[in-house]
Amino acid sequence: MKFEVPRAANDNLLSLREMREKLKEDGNLVNKVREWIPSKRRELLDTMTASSVLNGDDMADETTEAFALLQGLEAYRVEADKRLQAAEDKPEDLPAFSEAQNSVAVLRDEFDRAQEHLG
Repeated sequence: MKFEVPRAANDNLLSLREMREKLKEDGNLVNKVREWIPSKRRELLDTMTASSVLNGDDMADETTEAFALLQGLEAYRVEADKRLQAAEDKPEDLPAFSEAQNSVAVLRDEFDRAQEHLG
């Protein structure tokens, strides 16, 4: 007797596999943002210091805005990381997966905005 997996069950297995792959990709974005934020902070501090020393420029407003943008991005990253972890812990939980996807979408938008604004 040949054992066959019902089509619907097979589709669900593929869906779980696809969901896990998507969570992995999203995790890569979260890690990329995690690494980008400190490097951008150092770059801003170096630029601010050099400009202040060389030109006597006061970049306080611009720097404050840039650091606030990075701080907000870090908050989105932490939230996305938390949601991804919850979805990875229970891959069959569709609401957790949906929340993770939404959180990562917001992070992606904010990361794009930060890159555009800060270079």
